[in-house]
Amino acid sequence: MLARRAGRVEAAQPRVELHRRGDARHSNAPTLLARRCGDGVADTDLNEQCDLGANNGLTLNAQMQPDPVGQVYCNADCTIPISVR
Repeated sequence: MLARRAGRVEAAQPRVELHRRGDARHSNAPTLLARRCGDGVADTDLNEQCDLGANNGLTLNAQMQPDPVGQVYCNADCTIPISVR
């Protein structure tokens, strides 16, 4: 789409509005949240191999629930343990 400004024709820039999470009127809008290890989203572009949120580094059972006799599926630093690979 082209826009005319002061006699010049320029490509119009898309408008993106960011709203707070939880705002029901904008439930599909992007949010202003910092991406980091431990947020529950594996950000592969940030070199995270996995991200189970609060369960990172914990021993879990097959249903991904904390269990002292389970195994670690995702380390606290968002890497996959050698035993799981």
